[in-house]
Formats: sequence, C-alpha cells, structure tokens
Amino acid sequence: DVGLGVTPITGLRLGLAHTKGPYLNKDLNGDLPPGSGWKDYDQRVWGLEFQFSRGYAELNSELVFTRYDIPFQTGSTDVMGYFVEFKYTLTPRFYCAFRLERNEYPLIYDGGVSYWLAPKVKVHNVEIGLGYRFSADTQLKLAYRYDYGDEAYGSPDLYPLGHSLALQLSHHFDVMSWLQTEK
Repeated sequence: DVGLGVTPITGLRLGLAHTKGPYLNKDLNGDLPPGSGWKDYDQRVWGLEFQFSRGYAELNSELVFTRYDIPFQTGSTDVMGYFVEFKYTLTPRFYCAFRLERNEYPLIYDGGVSYWLAPKVKVHNVEIGLGYRFSADTQLKLAYRYDYGDEAYGSPDLYPLGHSLALQLSHHFDVMSWLQTEK
C-alpha cells in the first residue's frame, strides 16, 4: 500500500494511492480451482484525489480504478468509481453540500461447479445536505439522497435503489485525552 499527497499552493491538494491484496476469504478455498487458494485472487486499487478550497467553498473529488482477479476466469475484471462533492459555508454555523457519485463494482459469486460470475453493477447517486455547527466539534446534518442505476443482478430486495432521508449528529473527541493525567 502506498499513498502520496502534495499541496502545490494553499488550498489545493492532490493525491495518489495504490493498494493490492486478496479480497476473498479462507471459507471459499473449496470452491476455487484445484491448486489455488483464496489469497491467489487480488483486488488492485488505484486512486486519484483532488481537494480545492477558497474562501467559504470546498471542492473534493476522487477517481478510483479497481481490478479484480476472478476464479476460473482468465484476465481480470476492471471497474471504476468517482465522486465530486461541493460544500459551501453560508454562515459560521450553517453550510450546504452537494455530492454526485458513481460506483461500478463486480458482483462476484460462485456460479456453480468450476464457474464464477462477476456481472458489473453501476449505481449513481446524488445527495444534497444542509448542516448546522453547534461548535467546532459538534454538528447536525440533514441529507436527502437519490440512488439510480442497475438493479443488482436481479436482487433489488438485497440492494434497493431509491430515495433516503438521513439525520446525522456527529461529535469529534479524542479518546486518548481521557487517559492522560494532569501533572
């Protein structure tokens, strides 16, 4: 695993990342080709990150390319995903955010004797949020999200698409500060 980030000018951050490793688990060894094990099938991820802020506006984005080795298949399955997020501080307490996201992933599973399936599923979503900062450490966010795209290979009950409304309260704290004693 490796990552690299650079800040060429104030407010601009660029990043690269790569990771590689197995994505299956030991319980699947009996379903794999003879002579192979679960650690022989890797997932490789390459990512690009972009962050820019000026004044009260922030723009964050990420582009990720992933390659999966699939049992009983020659070659690999390649997928791509990204997000773009814009956040604007309206007042010191209120902010709004907009996020556009696209995920593509292979729905990998054992299709029977000596055959694995990996159909690609594409899901897009749009999210709009409004937040309120009670303090630097505590904030409340209300977000509406709409998902659309491929039904997950005939299983919409397992992977439903549609609308959601979420209310999130978050508080930042440092657990290590609880363990420190005053001198």
